[in-house]
Amino acid sequence: MDSMEQGDELDRLWHAIPAMLDQDEGWALREVLNAGVAGYTREDDTPEGLLIRHNPDGTRHLVRINLDSPDTIIRPL
Repeated sequence: MDSMEQGDELDRLWHAIPAMLDQDEGWALREVLNAGVAGYTREDDTPEGLLIRHNPDGTRHLVRINLDSPDTIIRPL
């Protein structure tokens, strides 16, 4: 797979993530939080391109996910 095809595949995946999150009933988030890992969700009013990061310590942040660097925190929730 060349870099252009790889970029197209990553773009398709990135745009599919919100739909996958909408189908989850919360079990996956509970599982990752119980494992000590941050989980991500979205709500109807979550701005386009952003997600809600749930941290194992109970804090939540509105974030922009960066594939090659840490999340950009927009604001705490």
